[in-house]
Amino acid sequence: MSNPVVHVSVLSSSERASRLAPEIHQMILDNIRDSKFHLSNCSLVCGSWLHLCRYHLFNEVNFRSDFARFLSSSPHAAHTVAPYIRKVVIKGNMTVRGDGDFLIKSAFQLPVLRSLHVARFSWECIKSPLDLALGTPAVIQLSVLQLQSVSFASFKILADFFDSLSVLQDLSLDNISWDALGCNSTEDRCFQDHAPKQSSFKKLHLASCHNIVVLNWLLYGIVSDMPIEDTNSCRQFPRLVALSFPDILPAEANTFGTFLFSLGETLQHLDLGILVQSNDGRSLDGFLHHLSLSTNTNLKSIIIHQINLFQFPSHVVQVTQSLSTSILSPCAWIPPFISTIRSTVVQSVDFRMWFSNETQLDIFPWSDLSSALLKIGVPNLRFHISGIGRDTDLVEGWITKRIEIFDQNKTNLQFDFLG
Repeated sequence: MSNPVVHVSVLSSSERASRLAPEIHQMILDNIRDSKFHLSNCSLVCGSWLHLCRYHLFNEVNFRSDFARFLSSSPHAAHTVAPYIRKVVIKGNMTVRGDGDFLIKSAFQLPVLRSLHVARFSWECIKSPLDLALGTPAVIQLSVLQLQSVSFASFKILADFFDSLSVLQDLSLDNISWDALGCNSTEDRCFQDHAPKQSSFKKLHLASCHNIVVLNWLLYGIVSDMPIEDTNSCRQFPRLVALSFPDILPAEANTFGTFLFSLGETLQHLDLGILVQSNDGRSLDGFLHHLSLSTNTNLKSIIIHQINLFQFPSHVVQVTQSLSTSILSPCAWIPPFISTIRSTVVQSVDFRMWFSNETQLDIFPWSDLSSALLKIGVPNLRFHISGIGRDTDLVEGWITKRIEIFDQNKTNLQFDFLG
């Protein structure tokens, strides 16, 4: 009696992969999306994986002139690469000449561009960003814009570009400079012909810039480097939940306070620092009454920057009965500012401090800070320490003993040492 013949169907690897449920291969590719090597290999497994592999492979690209020329000259790349690029990074120590217009224009023309990051770049020798963006998908699609160490011919050129981006939600400006305001030579400010339109911003970060110029544009749609007090037409920010201004000058506090007030209950997260140069806290009275968080009733977190206790020569506080540490300290503005918090949903308060020994901690008004924190009842209190060595446990003890009326059952005290 002969044995029955069994026919075994052997499937190729690509056929087996194609039979996987879409949820399975999507999970596989999501787990390796940060590896260009593995994504490239997976794109060869089967046709059904190719689209998702391209989605991850070309999500973020470093955009250069040669790559831009490749996209424009290759019909195949225009259909298989360009439609997947959502974030473009342009950076380098360079002043773009010649093909600079082509480079930026090519980025703006990408069909699904959502995020643009430009760093270490001079925009003075090419067309304005508004001229390059007009008529491209970026005007109605770009939602994230990050500029770092970028120079422009004028701030008005930059402001006009911002105003043209109808869905811009996340704006970050770090070390941005301009040669002029961009107004007529006989004017000290540039006005709009209409009230500033409502902002679409959700996140805003500004560091190492001329804050007053940017604040005037944000609030009033006016390009000026002087404080403005003669207008009632303020821009509305109904979606701005996260704000970061880590290096405000005391002279800018009035305008910044107006900006904080205008955000009202929308604001949830605030990063703030004031560059106080004087060792005499009494010089802070001029701007303290301008800063208040009383209208930001949904504030959830606040980070205080620029707490610099590391000084040359070493500054020793001599406290007398008539002159307290809170008056002498350059950080004297912090406790009364925190005391203005009216939000009942505050989850954390962070302090970024720089010091090198315990004596320098006496410059900080710990008693007033403790009273302010006790008043608002913060669940999480964090100290981010720079300038100290390896004796982290010892440093934690220095700070813990200075915080009065501290209940570990109600407040979680955390330390982060940054070196």
